[in-house]
Amino acid sequence: MKLRRWAPVIFVMLFAIIAGAEEVTHEAHAEEGGIPRAVFYQTVNFIIFAAILIWLLRKKVIDFFNQRRDEYLAAVRKFEHAKAEAERKATELRVRLEHLESSAIHSVEKAKQEAGDIQSKIVADAQGASQKLQAEAKKTVEVEVARAIQDLREEVLKQATEAARQIMQQQLKEQDQNRLQNEFVEKIQEVRQ
Repeated sequence: MKLRRWAPVIFVMLFAIIAGAEEVTHEAHAEEGGIPRAVFYQTVNFIIFAAILIWLLRKKVIDFFNQRRDEYLAAVRKFEHAKAEAERKATELRVRLEHLESSAIHSVEKAKQEAGDIQSKIVADAQGASQKLQAEAKKTVEVEVARAIQDLREEVLKQATEAARQIMQQQLKEQDQNRLQNEFVEKIQEVRQ
């Protein structure tokens, strides 16, 4: 909410700074050849722009990674719940096994075999499910991190391209000015001769 209120002010200030740097750049060329001074102001403008960009995007990036962490933690909790359920069932089977031990030897052997099969199946299922959940969560986190990094790279590349285009436009203007001055001097020398 506060950002929306201050956004127009920030953009007007940035525009004024950029315009001031442009004016100083032209004055510097007229007075001293001014390349170091112009580069300084362009660098300051770029740093300000980069700082504002980082400031504006930091919450979204942090929220994005926090959301991914929460999803991963939810998957881990789901795994822990499945593990607890498997342990509960294993405990039930142990109780059932103890109860069956009190009956005949035949019933005990049959119950042990049944309990062992069920327990190993439940544990195997729980382990498989937990490994699958962990692998999916890890893969999701990796994909989302890669996507966020790629998005940031594309944004930085876009901004760098725009800055390079602006610098090239300014340099072409300087080169044209120098060429016109040289042609003017040559024509004056031809007229004098």
